[in-house]
Amino acid sequence: MSKKIEKLTLEQESLISVIRNEWINKLGNLKLDRRQAKESIEWLYAFTGLSKPNILFFSSPMACQLAANLIKRLHGNQVENQVWNQVGNQVRNQVRDQVWNQVENQVWNQVWNQVGNQVGNQVENQVWDQVRNQVRNQVRNQVENQVWDQVRNQVRDQVWNQVWNQVGDQVWDQVGDQVWNQVWDQVGNQVGNQVENQVRNQVWNQVENQVGNMKLEYFAFSSYGNITDYGWLAFYNYFQRIKVKIENSNFDKFNQLIESGIYDMIQMRDWCFVCEQPIKVLRDDQARLHSDNTSAIEWGDGYKLYFINGVPVPEKVVIAPNTITIEEIQSKSNQEVRRIMIERFGVDKYLGEINAKVIDVDMRGAVGSGARALMEDDTKNKWLVCTDGSTDRVYHLFIGNVKVNTCRQAHELLCGFSEDLIKAEG
Repeated sequence: MSKKIEKLTLEQESLISVIRNEWINKLGNLKLDRRQAKESIEWLYAFTGLSKPNILFFSSPMACQLAANLIKRLHGNQVENQVWNQVGNQVRNQVRDQVWNQVENQVWNQVWNQVGNQVGNQVENQVWDQVRNQVRNQVRNQVENQVWDQVRNQVRDQVWNQVWNQVGDQVWDQVGDQVWNQVWDQVGNQVGNQVENQVRNQVWNQVENQVGNMKLEYFAFSSYGNITDYGWLAFYNYFQRIKVKIENSNFDKFNQLIESGIYDMIQMRDWCFVCEQPIKVLRDDQARLHSDNTSAIEWGDGYKLYFINGVPVPEKVVIAPNTITIEEIQSKSNQEVRRIMIERFGVDKYLGEINAKVIDVDMRGAVGSGARALMEDDTKNKWLVCTDGSTDRVYHLFIGNVKVNTCRQAHELLCGFSEDLIKAEG
């Protein structure tokens, strides 16, 4: 056996950031190759010991959820391909009454109001018609009486045992612990964090909440066969690039699946709902979904979500902050969303309109400092309002619902050290 790689060369170390950025930048930039995706999904199901599924492609994760609900509803009523034309209007009316009307009512009455026009006029004019028609057209001639089971766990176990572990064993035999850990920390872990934790999980949560608001069933997306695989694939791809030998045909085929441009999947026993990559992904310098003037992530059918520094917010918070009301702010139980809404509304304006309580006022005493005040809002959250003595600029610093009673305590909590050090330096 050849000698293990115990330390990376400078050239190999410089390749780390290249591989990391290559994989991070695949998100939103891989165009879906449907032929390759279909071929790869059929391989994945066969690899897992499952029959070929009916594969349907959609532009957004919400469209996948709507399609899954529609097909399950039709399956539950044993509507088969050959009887669609026979039952004609009866089936269409049943679908419309039981699913689509329900979705419409829930979308416009709950989602529209609760998340502040998050889907917006474009959904009404384009997304809704496109998603609905796309779902109906693809489902219409493919509804059969089939077993309705999710197979994500079977896929997960098979990929884990036959790909991840086997490839891992091969690489482990060729590199030392230090190299393995270094590459995992700087490639696998960072790619995984930026793609999975900062994007996919955030989108997951929003889609699940919206599906719940529509009183529809939420179907879990895949464990393997989506953008969360970028992390471990990037990890092993790095070793391939530095000539570590990996011989595993299943790994190669799985890599082709991901490279086909799939964003996510809902994997059922007889059906597979495939979501394309988003057409827009905007993030802040910490790789969190973020935009303070437009949607942070958007798909081809117009489905879009809004985030500020990784926190999901209603559309109007981003697009029309001047229309935010005190009542809307106070209706939010999520403190992060509430804080952002207050900041977009204007902290000074908000504290004034709710008659926030002044807890403490002082003049810090350091050179160039100005007056400051510790204020408490209606939810016991505290804000340190301070001024720059040289510019007269006012800052509103969020402290939170914590036990502080003076401006000094609040400031020291924020900066992490005693103000005596500042005075000493001054």
